[in-house]
Amino acid sequence: MNKNRVTIIVILLTLACTFAAKASPSPDLIKQFISASESARQPDADTKELEFYLNFFTDDFTDHHIAYGVSFTGKETFRKGLMSKRASMVSVKETIEDVILGTNTAVVVVNEDSKYFKKGKLKHFKGRNILVLELNNQGLITQMRRYLD
Repeated sequence: MNKNRVTIIVILLTLACTFAAKASPSPDLIKQFISASESARQPDADTKELEFYLNFFTDDFTDHHIAYGVSFTGKETFRKGLMSKRASMVSVKETIEDVILGTNTAVVVVNEDSKYFKKGKLKHFKGRNILVLELNNQGLITQMRRYLD
């Protein structure tokens, strides 16, 4: 095989590996993400569990909570919100109902059963959340849209 042909094959293989390495969400990634979400929202969650969950996001990700018309940008804002809400939580259980995976997107239907205090009264939420996640090439979430069903 001549040198030019070997060089071309190496370049093509490198390009093929680069495209193949593009981070697509996987079922395992989604399971880990939802498990981390559930753990981080428990009333006794520690900093390690919170940071593990936050590691799924880019520093400048945007979170849109459509049902409440609330959006914010940044991991630090999200961290503060989680810590604040965690103080009122009694329990949280999240189970995955369905997942649709795209190249850099995932739609996740999550059943949530949570109990929490709001204005001194115990509340119970039992319902479905639909998460639309957009991921970058490193597999980190850049956008999260949350819908209540």
